[in-house]
Amino acid sequence: MLIASAGNRLLGDDGVGQVVLDRLRARSPWGGRVGFHALEGDLFELAEWADKAEHLIVLDAIAGNPVGEIDRITGAAHECHTPSFHQADVATVLRQLELVNSSGVFPRWEVWGIRIEMPTEFRDRLSAPVELAATHLEGLVVARVEKLLDAAPPTNG
Repeated sequence: MLIASAGNRLLGDDGVGQVVLDRLRARSPWGGRVGFHALEGDLFELAEWADKAEHLIVLDAIAGNPVGEIDRITGAAHECHTPSFHQADVATVLRQLELVNSSGVFPRWEVWGIRIEMPTEFRDRLSAPVELAATHLEGLVVARVEKLLDAAPPTNG
């Protein structure tokens, strides 16, 4: 399983995915069973993980209202969402990668996004509603990962 983030910390709320990823990485009780990766720019970099993870959870900001609302997007329920500061939203990128994947194997995926206002200035911290949502999202992702790991067959080694 891989937990990844997208977004730019320099833009305050747009970096909420990275903030939550860092918190999860710091407290991770999962040992080597869960990997963590920050996407620094190109969302299509996720293609490199298609054959390395059975399940992919991506944390990101989603421009929209109400600010601080948490959305969960899966491949089966994907609708286009307004991107945050990217050319395309991460759910659309994952869906496209899934469609063009030549190996026929693509990880199950989900995007957990926190709604933000479109970034218009550089900031070094999250706004109050997004900070509150980030703390809540951290707990939701921990519970989700625990559920997925409990359901996964044991591995040797």
